[in-house]
Amino acid sequence: MTLKIKYKHTDMKRIWLYTICLGLVGLFACQQEDLPSVGETGFLSLENMTVEMANTESISTRAEENELYVEISSQDVTPEVTLKYNPDSIPSKIELGAGRYALKIYNDTTLLDEIPVFYKDTIFDIEAGKVNYLSVEVPMINIGVRLALPEGFSNWFKTYSFNVSDGNRSVSIANGETAYFSIDQEISYTLSVTNTDNEQKTDSKAITKDQIAAGTIYVITYDYATKALRLLEP
Repeated sequence: MTLKIKYKHTDMKRIWLYTICLGLVGLFACQQEDLPSVGETGFLSLENMTVEMANTESISTRAEENELYVEISSQDVTPEVTLKYNPDSIPSKIELGAGRYALKIYNDTTLLDEIPVFYKDTIFDIEAGKVNYLSVEVPMINIGVRLALPEGFSNWFKTYSFNVSDGNRSVSIANGETAYFSIDQEISYTLSVTNTDNEQKTDSKAITKDQIAAGTIYVITYDYATKALRLLEP
């Protein structure tokens, strides 16, 4: 015995419409999956962002000195884009419209006289549907002068003072401390001491402009043999 099912004309019409609708939904879903979330955008990834080490032997710095801020501004993208991120809010990926952008990376430059200052600017491009994995090493743009007195110094000298100046600003620092300056001026430094015989002596020298290179910590010590200040090779 054969079981036959008869559909009314209206039922067949509904089934065909339902089938067509399912097909359209499936086609639309496949097309969306193949496209980027927004057709004219791409992404910037700044996960590999580091500071360039200062040119000297190991120098300890506070963690916050290396906290980097990021600014992004559009160059040929409409509407114009300006983004700013604090060190603790930089996304792993930044969605941007396709085009060319300017990137600035820096630490807290308001502390120019107190800490090493890191700064970098560059241009990058974003392509629609792609991720630009940008590796950036941010250089130190100022210099430091550090006092490193030799072992046993206090056995020979009861008191001392060490002063560093660029002609506009004068800073007194203690043993192990570092003062920071821009690279525009010659740097002079003076050590004044009183020895155990109560004799007072002063020695002054300078780091000339042709010696100055950004990103360098200049370490000054006292040489017992010459009884004078000595600049250690960076």
